Amino acid sequence: MSPTSQKLLFLFKDLFLFRESGAVLLPDGTALHVKYSNLADIGTFELAGRTTQQYLQLKPGQIAMTNDPYSGGTILSTVTLLMGVSLNDASDKTDLILCYRFLLRPSIHFAATIDEEGLRIPPTPIVENGVINQEMLKAMAAHPLCPDEILPKTLQAVDRLKTIERDLTKALQIFKVGINKSTVQDYFSDSREIMHTVLTELPFGDMDATHPLSDGGKIKMNLEIKSNSITFDFKDTTSSKLFAITEAGTFGACFGALIAFCDDRSIPVNAGSFGLVQVVSPSRSLLSAKYPMSTHVGMTEGLSLTANLVLKTLLKMVPSKKISLSSSSQCSIDIQFENGLHFFDTVPGGTGASSKRRGEDGIYFWGRSPLQSSIEDIENRFPLRISSIKARANSGGRGQNKGGDGLIKTFEILSPATVQWLLGVDLKSEVSEHSFEGENPEINFVLKSGKKTVGASSGTMKLNPGDRIVVLSAGGNGFGIAKAAEKEG
Repeated sequence: MSPTSQKLLFLFKDLFLFRESGAVLLPDGTALHVKYSNLADIGTFELAGRTTQQYLQLKPGQIAMTNDPYSGGTILSTVTLLMGVSLNDASDKTDLILCYRFLLRPSIHFAATIDEEGLRIPPTPIVENGVINQEMLKAMAAHPLCPDEILPKTLQAVDRLKTIERDLTKALQIFKVGINKSTVQDYFSDSREIMHTVLTELPFGDMDATHPLSDGGKIKMNLEIKSNSITFDFKDTTSSKLFAITEAGTFGACFGALIAFCDDRSIPVNAGSFGLVQVVSPSRSLLSAKYPMSTHVGMTEGLSLTANLVLKTLLKMVPSKKISLSSSSQCSIDIQFENGLHFFDTVPGGTGASSKRRGEDGIYFWGRSPLQSSIEDIENRFPLRISSIKARANSGGRGQNKGGDGLIKTFEILSPATVQWLLGVDLKSEVSEHSFEGENPEINFVLKSGKKTVGASSGTMKLNPGDRIVVLSAGGNGFGIAKAAEKEG
């Protein structure tokens, strides 16, 4: 790898904070660097850049925003800011597009179309000549399906984006790196070579995999590994009433699963590496959503299900890779109180074990949640009590090394409310010689009267003060030789 490429990789690595999502793009939307916090981030920044530049052609200092999954967003509660950056103070030419994502109040949407999910914002300029268009943001906030926090959250995010821009330009000056045609070509070539080296360590060949869905649909994939490419061909995948994922989201699920399988953090996440990964999905299938299809469930639970299918197939193709699958569900819970307050939370499951170590308890494998409020803060802000949080004992699969346990989280409602929940569909490897399945997620409702109701994998229910919600997240798969594990039991 050239010294310049090494410098770029180094400075990009520290540009964003641990839980942040962002990207550095060329003016045409090509990704120089993607920092992702979840699978949906990986493939969507390039689409956001291309779409924004198609309509706006950002000038230096100009900032646009979008949350539209069909324009390169992920889900409607996640907003992408895109800023034109000039690396020459004397020029009005945009050399880079800097992206930053921030989260509005999340919620669960069981909708037929994306416009029923909330306010969809196409690429829209919000900062011109250094001035934020607050009237535009106030108009967005007035939409009945838009969180009213969009104004303060956007102002904070714009400040953060400007800080990242200053850090980036300063780092390029310190490292004496110029972003030009030659530099970029070498950088992408070096990135491709790293990915190529990774692929040559995998066995060449192909394998078919199918995951049937409860509505009769299916995800069907042929995964083919060659010396210079890996192809995920979903051409026989059907449509589904359960969920739909954009093509950019599907690419992220495949690329993210490959990174997780290789467990190699040296792989650059940029257009150079992307070029060796081919994803084929048929038009209007569940992996190639088209407007106005609803995408919320697909871009959350659907992505992790797809990534688990890819990871499961890779593990079958490379049996020497001795790891088990993790829980794929985020176990989301959404509580709308009659007084107007709205609460959202996720309960992560356990990760899969390997031949070297047991799985981890209560860790979402496919992403990092930005929700970090303390119990004290939650109980001060909302009419609910978090009665307990504890490990779901023995929910991880058995084995020589046990799968990580899920969690049990109990909420007590203190004011009339409507709760929605989404437990997802856990796709784990079948019990085999080397893997034992963990427990699936559950949700129970214990009413004040003492009546207990077991919820389905998703749904809506009205609750009264004194009623409790008990969420039990899934365990990760255990790892070990079946006979040995049975003797231990």
